[in-house]
Amino acid sequence: MARWVIILALGACRTPPLPAIHATTHPVIPDPLDHLIDDLTSDDIEIRDRAEARLRDVRASEAPRLEDGARSSDLETAGRCARILRGNLDELKAEQASEHYRLAERYYQSGDFERAELECAKALRLQPGLAAAEALGSEIEFVLAVHRPRWAVRAAPARKPVFFH
Repeated sequence: MARWVIILALGACRTPPLPAIHATTHPVIPDPLDHLIDDLTSDDIEIRDRAEARLRDVRASEAPRLEDGARSSDLETAGRCARILRGNLDELKAEQASEHYRLAERYYQSGDFERAELECAKALRLQPGLAAAEALGSEIEFVLAVHRPRWAVRAAPARKPVFFH
């Protein structure tokens, strides 16, 4: 009987359970990118234009979310997100072309004309019409033509005469 009294006394002295601590005790901060993409569906054109301008500054790591926006059922949102993605791609290509041109300049200055020629070609493939790369490429072709032995210089293919009827 004494055993039951001790057990009952221990049961009566129990403290209430502590509240469970959840892993997410901090408030969830809304992502501004989601807000900007939602602003593209606004009825106010000024809000849409402002959102598009701010989305143009988005890093390349956020491109998947813009791609989701480009697949949106709302035509305005899809069009603006696609336009932003194309613009970001053009900027990325321009940066890469500029880097290849700078590398071509370094190779040219060090006397490694073959590598300089390859880097110029890469720059022009990424951004056709890049004037600096075209000028350096012409200069490299001239230097290589002068320094290559005559047997290594490729002759232009002979053109067949064209007869008009």
